[in-house]
Amino acid sequence: MGFQILAKEYTKQNAKRRIFVGAEGKSEITLTAWLQQICDDAGLALHLDQFNARGGDAVAIVRKCKGRIRTSSNRLGKYDHRVILLDSDRLENDIGKGRDPTLYAEEENINLIYLEPNIEGFYFRLHKGNEEKILEANKTVKELKKIWPEYGKNLPSIDLIDKFTVEDIKRVAQFDKNIEKLLLILGLLKKSQIDNTTSQD
Repeated sequence: MGFQILAKEYTKQNAKRRIFVGAEGKSEITLTAWLQQICDDAGLALHLDQFNARGGDAVAIVRKCKGRIRTSSNRLGKYDHRVILLDSDRLENDIGKGRDPTLYAEEENINLIYLEPNIEGFYFRLHKGNEEKILEANKTVKELKKIWPEYGKNLPSIDLIDKFTVEDIKRVAQFDKNIEKLLLILGLLKKSQIDNTTSQD
């Protein structure tokens, strides 16, 4: 009996955290696969449950993700965290149409993480020296290809794994509260690290 209790406690302590990650499309799924890899490399016991919402405006994406979260939670239990990756460049237009995704996300305690101004702009900022630069959305692909000529929309996650490290995204997080929040959720950053950095400034 005692062994069974100890076994249950061991399983509970070593169980992987389940984190839902909703994505606009294939590009964000690739990014999520890279995030999973750098979390694995950091020794974090977590599983990023990817879901491709296959486009739509921000509200449509959030609604699709909410449906998936409920279905999966009923089968496998609640998620430790829920995250949706969204491009920030479309947000103003969506809100202007009365389609603010924040209200829908709050119903399921979903964290909306905005990539500034879109995923290409985010990849641009992962390159050392560009972490503070927010490009205009219509210039991100052109500027990214200047420093990463091989970039393509459907690149495999191995290309990200070979090119970028956890230090690259941590550098971006110093200037981007959305990315900082994402790394805190994943466990790649600790609150104490942020507090120390702030006090040094």
